[in-house]
Amino acid sequence: DTGVSHIALAMPSDALVKTYSSFGLGKPTGLGLPGESTGYFPFSRHRWADIERATFAFGYGLRVTPLQLARAYATLGACGVYHPLSVTRLSAPVYGEQVADPKLADAVIRMMESDVLPGGSGVRAAVPGYRLAIKTGTAEKLGAGGKYDGGHITYTAGVAPASRPEVALVVVINNPKAGQHFGGSVAAPVFGQIIGPVLTRLKIAPDALRAPVVHRQSG
Repeated sequence: DTGVSHIALAMPSDALVKTYSSFGLGKPTGLGLPGESTGYFPFSRHRWADIERATFAFGYGLRVTPLQLARAYATLGACGVYHPLSVTRLSAPVYGEQVADPKLADAVIRMMESDVLPGGSGVRAAVPGYRLAIKTGTAEKLGAGGKYDGGHITYTAGVAPASRPEVALVVVINNPKAGQHFGGSVAAPVFGQIIGPVLTRLKIAPDALRAPVVHRQSG
């Protein structure tokens, strides 16, 4: 949070808004789903306090839907190419718009891989044989009076396989119980339980590197 806050404060006030928007946040998905929410996004805001810009960089001041979030991660996994969504499989090529530098998108995916490695917050999402690129998170919920009411939303979002992403997934858990409310402890295991069978069903080849075999010579 500290790092992205410093980056946001060094940018023009509207730059982060435009970046989020280019990934589809605050926009309808175009699927035509009845009652679809576009969340909340400050498109028309012109004046920002520094604290607002800093906290907006790590997710405060906006609301997104799980589908918007999945589309954003799919865009990262597609080397920064933003594609239209469909509820059915399309046989014809689907052309997208390049909204992020491919090298930057790949760098973000590589950083997200570390979240599943030992010591990462999402290690419980790990799937044997596959490299995953994920991000875990937790958000406090606002109550009816506009104040935080002690509730939480926890999530894990990401793509797989990390070496050549083909699947994007978001797991959101509303008001987790049992004394746990962090994404790594609640949503990450569910992410792994879903993405593993999906990769197998789609016959997507494992991409995890195996440990090298060392042959020792006697004498």
